[in-house]
Amino acid sequence: MLHILLGLMLAGCQLRKPKDAIPVVGPPPPRYSFNNDAPSSLPLTGLADVDEGATGDHQFVSTSVNTGREKFNDSKIVAYVNGESILASEILEPYTDKLKELKSQVPPAKFNELRRGLVERDLPIQIDNRLLIQGFKSTLKKPQQETLDNAISTLFNDEIEKLKEQFQVNTDYELEVELQKKSSSLASLERAFGNRVMAAEFLKTKAGAPPQPSRQDLLAEYNKRKQDDFFRPAKLRWQQIMISYGENGGKQGAIQKLTKAAGDLRRGVDFSEIAKTYSDGPGADKGGYWDWMQRGSLADQALEEALFTMPVGQISDVFVSETGVQIVRVLERERDHYIPFEEVQESIKDDLRTQFQEAATDRVMKELREQSVIQTIFDEPQAPAVTQTTNPQSPQRQSPQRHSPLGQEPLSQVSYGQEAKPQPAPTQSIVRESPLFDEEPIWAQQTDEDVFQPLTEGNPFE
Repeated sequence: MLHILLGLMLAGCQLRKPKDAIPVVGPPPPRYSFNNDAPSSLPLTGLADVDEGATGDHQFVSTSVNTGREKFNDSKIVAYVNGESILASEILEPYTDKLKELKSQVPPAKFNELRRGLVERDLPIQIDNRLLIQGFKSTLKKPQQETLDNAISTLFNDEIEKLKEQFQVNTDYELEVELQKKSSSLASLERAFGNRVMAAEFLKTKAGAPPQPSRQDLLAEYNKRKQDDFFRPAKLRWQQIMISYGENGGKQGAIQKLTKAAGDLRRGVDFSEIAKTYSDGPGADKGGYWDWMQRGSLADQALEEALFTMPVGQISDVFVSETGVQIVRVLERERDHYIPFEEVQESIKDDLRTQFQEAATDRVMKELREQSVIQTIFDEPQAPAVTQTTNPQSPQRQSPQRHSPLGQEPLSQVSYGQEAKPQPAPTQSIVRESPLFDEEPIWAQQTDEDVFQPLTEGNPFE
């Protein structure tokens, strides 16, 4: 197992990004990818690490009832993923320092709404991460899990050394003190590191290796994208000596000044020095330089056409406009062209690999979501299903209701440290079998004997 993990120092995410609903706090943590290199140092907080990325396309199956804006405690259960709970603290941990700062700046109700918004925004990421971790653990027996834990600890020691350098400390104790200042700890970082490795390995295994494109494949992709991605329009760099009428007493004064400038040019004075001396156009103090410019950049079409046709290095004739007179010189020009295939074939190969990985990641996550039972406190209540009998005089028969794993209490009311309050029976949910368990019923929990063991007392939703 260790030799596998040595190749799995993976982090980050390349999935789609959501709109940042909480800009004052920052973007959500990332999902997992299966081929990125490990970061130079571990993130300081959170189950998932640095960066961003979430989608809003989850098909949640729920019995929960959204009860509004109750206080959002860290210990509040915000979701179940195949029977495993996710606490608000797992999502809010990366934002601990910023939330501490904001708490004194906003009213309590607004602060509660902010925390709730963060949880609602980042919860899909945590759910995806949990699905990946569950998928990985479901492939292991207890001895393999122990070997994995030892291997992760060994690999994490290297990350500890990097963190010591980052925080400029020498001992684990000093590092722990610094991490505590960031509302983190070595234990939470090691847990995040292990989760990242497991999720990345499972995603890599399920998605498969990207195919190696042939030269013909690369050429076909090049030709398909050639016009949009690899065409480069003509452009040029140039210099200008511009003498305006308004700054020189009218048209006659501007022409006399330009005549003096032309005389200096004939005597061999550098164009840049003459521009600094005589020109009052844009950038005159820097020698009248204009950086790379494409067609359509100038309002004076006659001047632009001359710039794109006259010989490079040659000084132009005098251009007379309504505001002044000028002479120009082209320094460098590139014609319309396509980037050669040889220069972009490696980037095309990388793009094809990325496309495969993104499609494979979407496929794996879609399968996991569809074949798992996921509940969140943000799910919309579902109307109970009603079946009509063929006899119009027969009463309507309603499908049996299924309840939260915690009993009659709707999921949205479950919170550690709070007394459960009786609630109306929750609405019906559709329960799908999970691919992570071999036996029925579908609900499973982690025990000391095995990573996942089917419950033997029936489905708690029945």
